[in-house]
Amino acid sequence: MRVSVVIGFRDWGAGRLELAARSVLESLAGLDGQLIVSDYGSRDPEPARAVAAGLGVAHVYTPVQGPWSRSRALNAGFALSDGDLLVSTDADMLFAPGTFPRVVRTARRHAGAALFMQCRDLPVGMDDQWLRLHRPDWADLERAARLRPRWGMGGMMAIPRAGFEALRGFDERFHTYGERISTSRCAPDGPATGPCGSTTPRRGCTTCGTPRPRPRRTAPPGAGRRSRPTAGSSRRTPPG
Repeated sequence: MRVSVVIGFRDWGAGRLELAARSVLESLAGLDGQLIVSDYGSRDPEPARAVAAGLGVAHVYTPVQGPWSRSRALNAGFALSDGDLLVSTDADMLFAPGTFPRVVRTARRHAGAALFMQCRDLPVGMDDQWLRLHRPDWADLERAARLRPRWGMGGMMAIPRAGFEALRGFDERFHTYGERISTSRCAPDGPATGPCGSTTPRRGCTTCGTPRPRPRRTAPPGAGRRSRPTAGSSRRTPPG
């Protein structure tokens, strides 16, 4: 099974991108895999291009002056991919060496399933510069990091190519990082926050008009469940 990993990127810093890309390559060691850096509109594309060239991975640059679109960045990267399993991630992610072998094993056991990995957040101060200076091992990161909730995650998503093509890729009508966001980010129960940052009342956000999502229904016994690799294999680095 060939694995294609795409990192969506825009002005996140070349040092951070290099850390993320190196961790992906180390985790792909021994697998049939490829890594693609998709730069969507960085003001200067050369730093990301240099990182990709230095690591020997593919790079695509999309010149754009409009808002950041994670969906379009990932779709541009996957347009160059040739893998059987397509994995999307971000430039602030670190992957443990055994992550992608586990993802591949899980994908083979659950053919056709979409896989999502629960991530951990590193504390403020443990940014890319700190990591390069101290070079902590994964046990140190495990102790320092805090597990994220399971809803609204996108740090590692994997899907078979057939599923990706059936969905026609990521929906480019939705944007993230402050422009426009899918309503799935609004919590179905209790207080919620809309894309604009306002609290979402029972009938929807009065500021940006986002409808409040309906509560999820509990699946009956025996119903299918989404498969995911064991949590805790990846970390997000905080902003520098």
